[in-house]
Amino acid sequence: ILIMPECWDGVNLDSPDHRSHVAYPTNNEIPENGMGTCPASHPVPIPRIRIFYRLNNYPGGQHVFSDGTQYIHADYFFGWDQYQLQSIMDQCTNPHYSADQAECPGLTT
Repeated sequence: ILIMPECWDGVNLDSPDHRSHVAYPTNNEIPENGMGTCPASHPVPIPRIRIFYRLNNYPGGQHVFSDGTQYIHADYFFGWDQYQLQSIMDQCTNPHYSADQAECPGLTT
């Protein structure tokens, strides 16, 4: 599982290292509603993005990629109209902002 940071500094859309403008919740749980806390330096919760991947015929244990590291990298490209997405999120009844259409009408995956 690749888990993207869930807290934003509220100012910078990017940073020189492409990481410091976002952060993980302080207790590694979902931000907001008492289930997680964004650090004071990154007070704005952003939707949780997780990428599940599978390596075919992988017996388990340590995996090293072709570059000799164990690091997985991913980028997220945002394609929603920001006002439309905010409207959907404002109507979402799931405090964890899941992509469940029953709890977030208008959201499709």
